[in-house]
Amino acid sequence: LRLEERVAFYFADVLMSQLPGAKWVCWRDERFNTNRTGDFLVDMGTFPHPADPLMSASRSIRSVWPTLPDPGDPEYEASKEYTLCSEFDMNVLWRLKWEAEGRPLDFQAAPTGDGAGVNRGPYKGSRIKAKFGERRGYG
Repeated sequence: LRLEERVAFYFADVLMSQLPGAKWVCWRDERFNTNRTGDFLVDMGTFPHPADPLMSASRSIRSVWPTLPDPGDPEYEASKEYTLCSEFDMNVLWRLKWEAEGRPLDFQAAPTGDGAGVNRGPYKGSRIKAKFGERRGYG
């Protein structure tokens, strides 16, 4: 797990350096009880599709580690299986496709305070807080 965490942090740092505005967030899904809510993900501005560095690191390590021969071996060849580079490319291409379609970037606000869960892109207002307020009788 420690290896996965370190690879995930590195992956997120590289991803955020290439995608302006991307940032770590404690993800708030507009639906309650979803498996991503509360996870630390990288918001790329493509709500509701964040990057999940820990999952990317885990998948890439598990696909490459057992099959990778010793780099000192004369028959060594880099794995063409699922890699962190392919996951990076997938996330960057997702964002580029989003922008090419003319969709404005939609980021979540910081995970605390009155603006928690508010999307700052084209969908102004807090869909999450509105649903919470309706259930509590505030709205």
